[in-house]
Amino acid sequence: MNVKTRAHVVIEKDIIREIDRLVGKKKRSRFIANAARLHKLCNPLHSIIYNLRVLKRC
Repeated sequence: MNVKTRAHVVIEKDIIREIDRLVGKKKRSRFIANAARLHKLCNPLHSIIYNLRVLKRC
């Protein structure tokens, strides 16, 4: 079960405007949570790909 909690996050106005344009004001939290999950998943993958490219050069 996912337990939700409130967080106070300070974000630049232009980023908020872009999020609102993409998903609307009512879906900001979901958008930011999904972006954080995607970032969490992709960072290790980027590291693996980078390391494979480095190893390939050797």
